[in-house]
Amino acid sequence: FKGLGDEEKLQFISGFLDADGTVTDRIVIYNSNKMLLEEIQEFLKSKGISSHIYTFGKVFGLQIYRRSEIKKLMKLLNSVKLLSSSRLKNIGGR
Repeated sequence: FKGLGDEEKLQFISGFLDADGTVTDRIVIYNSNKMLLEEIQEFLKSKGISSHIYTFGKVFGLQIYRRSEIKKLMKLLNSVKLLSSSRLKNIGGR
């Protein structure tokens, strides 16, 4: 992840969210590789998006739950889950 350019990182996160994430009233990306989630968290922080990493048993979750942060993320990513989530439609952002 570290060796990717910004656009490639955004594409990676979009695909990662679609494959290993959930979108409800919050966004969570799950993975067993905490270091990868920390790298994504640092990148998102550089884009002004705060997130938290939690432990769910043997898996970690990078979570974004503030409406303002979700709006920022929606403007950056082309995730199918973000675009098709009915729960996020009232948040706006696109």
